[in-house]
Amino acid sequence: IDIPVWLAEDRPDLFDHPDLADRLRLYCLAFDVRDLVESLPVQLNEREPMHPINRLRSLVSTGAHLSTMLNRIGVPV
Repeated sequence: IDIPVWLAEDRPDLFDHPDLADRLRLYCLAFDVRDLVESLPVQLNEREPMHPINRLRSLVSTGAHLSTMLNRIGVPV
């Protein structure tokens, strides 16, 4: 999904905050925690790759998806 890229092109003012990468990490974390709480209970062996717990693990361990998107819109990570 290229929505962040489109937003960055159309509304660059939304992306000029000096701590943008940290803010976006916090928003991702908050969204995934909320999503996780809403999806409980969960069987450990039934988790999908995009299950909130897996998204949280990815965000905390590597931040790969967020870093990729930030690089695409020119935000230093």
